[in-house]
Formats: sequence, C-alpha cells, structure tokens
Amino acid sequence: MSNDITKFVKPLYDEYDSVVFNNKVKVQYWNPKTEKYLYGVKKSMSIIWYEMDYYSLMDNSFADVGKLFKLMQCINTKNVIVDKKNKPVQTHKDIAKLLNLNYNSSSTRDFIRSLFTKNIIKKDIKNKQIFLNPLVSLIEPKIHIDCYRMFREELKPLLTDKQRNDLERHYQELFGK
Repeated sequence: MSNDITKFVKPLYDEYDSVVFNNKVKVQYWNPKTEKYLYGVKKSMSIIWYEMDYYSLMDNSFADVGKLFKLMQCINTKNVIVDKKNKPVQTHKDIAKLLNLNYNSSSTRDFIRSLFTKNIIKKDIKNKQIFLNPLVSLIEPKIHIDCYRMFREELKPLLTDKQRNDLERHYQELFGK
C-alpha cells in the first residue's frame, strides 16, 4: 500500500503557478505584478523579530521563552490571543489553559503576571480580549488599529513619521481620542 499523499490532491497548474484543487479552490502562488511568491498557504505563522532578545525579555529563562513562543502561536490577525476555536481568551486561567500549564502553580501565575507587567500582553477590558504586543510578534506584517490602540505608546517611538502620522490619523478617525 502506497503512502503517496499526492493521490489525494490532483492539482492543475496554469501559467502563473496557480493550483486548482479538486474542490475548485484556486491558490495563486506567483503574483507577476508584485513579483512575490506565496509561501505557507493557509499556515498559521508568527513573525519573530531578529532584533528582539527574547531570552533577556524572559529573564534568561529558556522555559519562559518556550511558553512565550507557544503564546505567539495563539494570536489572530488583530494580535488578540485566541484559543483553538478562535475565541479570545479573557483571563489568566484561560492563558494557563492555552499553554497547558497548571494555573494553581505559583510559577504559572508569576509567569502570566510577568507578561502583563512587562507589557508583553495587555487586556482590553471593554472588548474582553487580551492582545499580544506587536513588538513581540505579529501574525502578518500589518498592525490592526485595535492593536495599535492597545500598544500606542510603545509603538510610537519605533514608527517612522509617516507610519505614526497615518496611524494617528486613523486612530483619531475611529476613536477620537
């Protein structure tokens, strides 16, 4: 018996490296206008900043870096921390459960508390969701305005004048603050 997975997928290719699968879904890998090739179709990706010293950020603890990386895999396009059903987590207990940690452990509570203390995550009480700081990770190279709202002060010094002016204009339009 063959374990060849290709027998389950019968792609049809066209001149732009597009693939049309059996279910008629077309995925265009190559975009000749932008000259970019799509890598990681429908994969959940997190951007890891090479400038970021995650080890120092997590007080020189590889265990805590690992927990942070696991948390980085649990964000949506708004940088909201979500569970496997894409439902926003709301409490410290939810974060512990997401990371498969025992919430009754003092080290787990200390770890989660440190995430808030270091502004790695922030809770939006009004919308009942917790955001991951985009300076730690993003799921795409775009910042959602809600994420900007939560981490506005941390982001401002790192943005170009144009980025800061554009985001502030949109922020004012939407929130008027």
